[in-house]
Amino acid sequence: PDPYAHYYAPRALEVAGYDIYPLLLPELSKTQASRRTQSTGGSEDSFLGRRQNPLANRRVKLVSFWSGTLKADMSGTVRYSFDIPQFNGSLRIMAVAWKGNQFGHAEQAMIVADPIVISPGIPRFFSPGDTVQMPVTLTNTTTQHTDVTAVAEVEGPLQLVGPAQRTLTLRANSEGRLTFRLAAQSAIGEAKIRIRVQGLGEQFWDETEVTVRPPSTLQFNTGAGSLTGGKSEEINLSKDDFLPASRQARLIVSRNPALQYVKDLGELVRYPHGCLEQTVSQAFPQVYFQDLAAHIAPRGFTGTPAYHVQQAIFKLQSMQTYGGGLTYWPGGDEEGVSWWGSAYAAHFLVEADKAGFEVNRLMLNKLLNYLQQQAGNRSLAYYTFLNGQRSRYVSRETIYSLFVLTLSGRKPTGQLNYYRQRMETLTPDSRYLLAASYALLGDMKSWNTLVPPAYGNQLSAPETGGTYASPVRDRALALYVLLEADPKHAQVPSLAKTLAQQMGQVRYLSTQERSFAFMALGKLARRAAQSTATATLTANGQPVGVFLGQDLVLDNVAGKQVQIQCQGEGTLYYFWETSGISASGAYTEEDSKLKVRRTFYARKGGMIGKPVFRQNELVVVELTLQAERGDVVENIALTDLLPAGLEIENPRLSAGGAIEWLQNVSQPQHMDIRDDRIHFFTGLSKGEIHTYYYLARAVTVGKFRQGPASADAMYDGSYHSYHGGGWVEVLEPDGGSGN
Repeated sequence: PDPYAHYYAPRALEVAGYDIYPLLLPELSKTQASRRTQSTGGSEDSFLGRRQNPLANRRVKLVSFWSGTLKADMSGTVRYSFDIPQFNGSLRIMAVAWKGNQFGHAEQAMIVADPIVISPGIPRFFSPGDTVQMPVTLTNTTTQHTDVTAVAEVEGPLQLVGPAQRTLTLRANSEGRLTFRLAAQSAIGEAKIRIRVQGLGEQFWDETEVTVRPPSTLQFNTGAGSLTGGKSEEINLSKDDFLPASRQARLIVSRNPALQYVKDLGELVRYPHGCLEQTVSQAFPQVYFQDLAAHIAPRGFTGTPAYHVQQAIFKLQSMQTYGGGLTYWPGGDEEGVSWWGSAYAAHFLVEADKAGFEVNRLMLNKLLNYLQQQAGNRSLAYYTFLNGQRSRYVSRETIYSLFVLTLSGRKPTGQLNYYRQRMETLTPDSRYLLAASYALLGDMKSWNTLVPPAYGNQLSAPETGGTYASPVRDRALALYVLLEADPKHAQVPSLAKTLAQQMGQVRYLSTQERSFAFMALGKLARRAAQSTATATLTANGQPVGVFLGQDLVLDNVAGKQVQIQCQGEGTLYYFWETSGISASGAYTEEDSKLKVRRTFYARKGGMIGKPVFRQNELVVVELTLQAERGDVVENIALTDLLPAGLEIENPRLSAGGAIEWLQNVSQPQHMDIRDDRIHFFTGLSKGEIHTYYYLARAVTVGKFRQGPASADAMYDGSYHSYHGGGWVEVLEPDGGSGN
C-alpha cells in the first residue's frame, strides 16, 4: 500500500460523501483515546456524585470489529474471521480498498439469528422493592414446529417470584410469549438475568446484566479531628442505617493539618456536573494536593489526581470560543462565554502549567488575550453586601483578570496604575488582588502601600452566579493572595483563623468557597511545623494499622469501632468518611428556600392523581420550580429520578409542539439525560416560576420505587428542595395480570 494512503484516502472518499476516518487512520493509543473520550465534568464512570447512579450499567455489549489493514490474494479475496458475542439481528459489513490512487468501497448486510431467538423484556434498572412482570418472547426462525421449555435464573439482588420454568409450543416461523415475575431485594448491586430455552434438540440462552440502583441519593457522613502524643480517640463508624452492600468507610491519618479540610476537597471531586466553574474547582486544588486528593477520591474515581487535572485541561480547550473566552457549558457559543469563569480557568491553567502539566500554550495565550481585552473595557457592576449596602464598583472580573495576567508573566502596568488611583472603587477582595499584582511584578513598595491594613467588615452577600462572591469565598481569596505575594504577612494568621471558623459555621459551602479555601489553608498547612507523632490503630479490638509518618489510609473499617492511640511528639490529624444508601430508602422531604413539585398528566391533558399507568401509555411529567421567597437564584440543578417502569420518550417538549395543551414551558440553560434520571440546569429571576416537561412511556408491567424530585442551588446548599418519592404502578394494557 501507498505509505501515504492514511493521509490521502480519507480525503478522497470524504469528497464522495463517505466519512471513513475510523477505518483508515491509525488506532489511537489508550492515552490519546482517553483524552478525547473522558472528562472531569461529571462522567458517570469517573465520578461518584450524589445526583448520579453510582452503579455502572454494562447491559449493552457493542458488536463492532475492525480488521486493520488486510491484503487481498491473487483473486482479490480477503478473509477475516471474528467471534460474535450474544447477538441476534442484522450486522453491516463494510470494506474500503485502495491501490495506488484508486479507491473503492462496499457494504453488505448479514443476518445473525439463532434457530430460536430469545427476547426478554427487562427494565434498564431496578430499585430495591421493585416487582416486575418480565415477558419473554420466543421466535422460531425455522420451518419446524417445536415444544420448548424455558427456565429463568437470576444472580445478585434479584429473586424469582413464582415458577422458574414454563413450557410453550412454537409453530414454524412464528413467535410466542412467556411471563416470569421478578422482585428486587433490599440491596443494591449488579444482577444477571439468564433465560435458558430447550427446543429443536438444542439449548439456547440469553443473559442480561442489570443493576439494582439506589432509589434515593447516596449519603455521606464525615468527621475530622486531631490528637497529640499520649492521647487516644475512639471513632464509631457503624452509626448509620446503610445497606450492608453499599456501606463503605475510609479513615485517613496524617501529620498534615490540611487533612482537617479534606472533606471540602472530597466534596469537590465528587461533584457530578460539568460546567466551567465546577470543572476548574474540581481540578484546581488537586494541582497542589495530589496525595490528599488520591486518599479521599470516591469509589469509581478512575486514574490519579494528576490524570484528572490533565483531563480538566483538555476539557477546557474544548470549551473555548473563537473570541478566546470559555463558555459556561460545553457546546456553547459566544453568547455563553463566562468572563469570571474564563479568568478562573486561566488562573488554573497558569498554575497547572507552572506545576508541569501539559497546557496548550496557543489556547492559553488566546484566553489571556481575551482577558486583556475584557479588562480594558473598565466595566462597572452593582454589588450587594450583608449590611444592606448596594453600590457600584469596578467589576471583580476586571481586577481578577489583571491579577491572572500578571501571574502569567504579562505586565498590564498601565491598567494597574489606572485602578491604583481609584482604590475606593474596588471591592475589599479586589483591593488584595490589585496589590498582589504589583507584588508579582516585584514592586513590593506598591504592595505594602496598597494592601489593606485589615480585611474589614464589608462582607459580600452570597451570589449564586456572576462572580460567586460570598464572605467565605472573598476571605479565602484574600488569604490565597497574601500567601502568593507575602507568605509572612502579619494578616495571614488572623485571616486563616477567621476563615477556618467561617468554614466550620457555614452549613453549605459552594465549589468556589471550597476551592479557594482549601487552596489557601492548604498552602498555609505546608508551612506548619513538622510533627514526629506516630500511632497504632485497632478496629473492634483487632490491630488494623500502624502510622509511622507516611499518610495511612484504611478502607477496611466500615461498621467498626476504631481506636487511635497516639505516641511521640506533635499532633496527628485524622479524617473519616462513611457512605452508603439508606436501607429504608428514606430521604428528608423538605423545602428550603426552593420548592420543586412533580405532577403526572395524560397525553391529551388531565392530571393523573394516583401514579398508576397502563403499559405503553404516554405520560407527561411536569416539574415546577420556584424560590419560596421570590429570591433571585442562579445555577440551580433540578433532577428527576425515574422509576424503572418508565422510560424517557421525549425530553424536549415545548409549547405548540406535539403536546398541544402545553403552556408557559420554560427552557433550561442546559439539560443532561441519563439512563435513570434527567437533569435540568437553570436560574430563577425574582418571582419566577419555571415549568419543565418531558414525555415518558410506561414500558414494563410491575410496581416500582419512585425517587424524589430534587433541586439544589449549586453554589448555596441552603437553597434546596426534595419532594415526591413513593411508588408507581404499571398495569397491562387490558388490565389483566398475564400468565
